[in-house]
Amino acid sequence: MKIDEWLARSAERQTGWVYEGDTDVEFTGFQLPGVKKGDGSTFFDRSRFYLLLDKSWGNYHLRQSAQFKKTIDEVFDLAAQLGINNFLAPMELRGSAALQDKNVIFAENSRAFVAESGLTARREAHAAGRPLIGVTGAAGKSTLTAMISQAIRSAQPGSSVLHPPPNFNIFDRLVAEMAQMWEADFGVLEMSNVVCEQASKRKRPLSPDVAVVTNISHAHVEKYGTVEEVAKVKSLIFESPYEGARAVINPDTQHADILIGKAEREGWDICLYGAAEEAHFRLLDYAENTNKITAATPWGEMEYSLGAAGRHMALNSLATLAVLDSIGLARSSDSLTGIEAFEALPGRGKETEFRVDEGPIWAIDEAYNANPESMGHFIRTVGAKQLGGQRRRRILVLGDMLELGDDSKRLHRELQVPLAAASFDHIYLHGELMTELASEVEGPGVTHVAELAELESVLRDEVRAGDVVGFKGSQSTGLHRVLSSLSETWKGTA
Repeated sequence: MKIDEWLARSAERQTGWVYEGDTDVEFTGFQLPGVKKGDGSTFFDRSRFYLLLDKSWGNYHLRQSAQFKKTIDEVFDLAAQLGINNFLAPMELRGSAALQDKNVIFAENSRAFVAESGLTARREAHAAGRPLIGVTGAAGKSTLTAMISQAIRSAQPGSSVLHPPPNFNIFDRLVAEMAQMWEADFGVLEMSNVVCEQASKRKRPLSPDVAVVTNISHAHVEKYGTVEEVAKVKSLIFESPYEGARAVINPDTQHADILIGKAEREGWDICLYGAAEEAHFRLLDYAENTNKITAATPWGEMEYSLGAAGRHMALNSLATLAVLDSIGLARSSDSLTGIEAFEALPGRGKETEFRVDEGPIWAIDEAYNANPESMGHFIRTVGAKQLGGQRRRRILVLGDMLELGDDSKRLHRELQVPLAAASFDHIYLHGELMTELASEVEGPGVTHVAELAELESVLRDEVRAGDVVGFKGSQSTGLHRVLSSLSETWKGTA
């Protein structure tokens, strides 16, 4: 969409802005400084309108941005080096020589300008029948939004799906992305607890047409105090629904009653998925070795297989079917194609086969995040692996689960339960909290390694061709760096 048309639609009712530049330039979205993708890399698209932040953006964004560690001239020099020609700039920079011959939206309050542009586009998309799907929960948000997006594209080929990269899950980033909904047939957005909170506090509801809550667990208890309070925060996604909006909820999760109660009071149509008898999309059976699923649905029993492993992936597929049903795509002949072909994301279950001189090594990467529920799923998934049609050595590498509050030590010790039910040839534990688990599962096959460098060295020596190695922990434990370094070594010996 050309910038003049976009401005006419998105900013028609706003004041305190002016545009100077080429009216034929395409509007492809806003580029916020310092936006991290799920793999830790920085998202950058030079065709977008780059935000020169002003004080309206608050301390969080200012700390994240390198702009406020540089002079404005240094920022302009960097922009020139990166080939940036489109800007959203504070009004006081109007007339700046560095912005001459550029395409610039000048705004008195750029944060408010972005928010109102995104919310306007979202409202108009709803009025035009182009649905927004919002996903929140303690774990699995990025994976589920990716699966939903792939399934929509498969069920309706040629459709345009607005699906930001993983980790675009705070309020300002989401409303900035929603500014592109004028041309999207569907929007699929990951909504963190912070998004739900801020939308409620600012009285600026994002109001998805379909709102999904994946699960509730101890993730974020350190901030909110109890799992019950976490559930209450997540339930804020159900505020201010449009007529006919659907809430997709897993009744098996902790405090599902809080989620369902909130959705009912707000007037949502309730759709349940999971293993519970009352689920509209019910998991009847999941075969760990083949990833084959048997499910009961409103239109009959279904059997299908997944490309991504794990019971949690099976549950994600049911949530995806519920979303497709909610937006009228579930009965498409291609409705299952995208689900069956889905592969796990980097840091969230991605499986990679490395061909070293002596044969293959399989690495399973879930080193982006961890909480007790997702850790249990991961232990069961890796423990069931039998790749290449035969029994393989299975090695587990676990790092600390963070932000669990006062129950952290107990929750680490309790991982002994899923470990006892699985089969591993060796377990490597890293982190101060993992000493709690190490004390519960002592044995010749269990090693606690205090330093990352030592862990990398041990794995480099011990892992051999034919092994399956699973990595999981909170990102700040650094297991992703160990896996990245080992991956380069394994590639180098191919």
